[in-house]
Amino acid sequence: MIEPVNRVRRFCRSRWRWLALLAATLLAGPVCGGEVAAPSAELRVITSGGFAAAHDALRGRAEAALGLKLHTEYGSSSGGAADSIPMRLARGERFDCIILSRPALERLSEAG
Repeated sequence: MIEPVNRVRRFCRSRWRWLALLAATLLAGPVCGGEVAAPSAELRVITSGGFAAAHDALRGRAEAALGLKLHTEYGSSSGGAADSIPMRLARGERFDCIILSRPALERLSEAG
């Protein structure tokens, strides 16, 4: 369990790196299933467990900096559980920002 936490710490050494990711998501116009999502005062985020602690620690600062409310949900990066990120996407659930491990992201990308 310590290694994933250390990876998150290395990645998020600067809260600005995380905020830049969220800002880039907003500026690019959140895309959901090939359609641009309507502008909203809320950013719908889903994160896997490995990134949840970093996300939760920076959430308040991100909301203040971006002027948006982050509606956060949690799910595993892979697997067939009903609340896992791949299963939620397969059901058509939409998120503005998905935070998960690189291998899981690559698997989702390959699956289209």
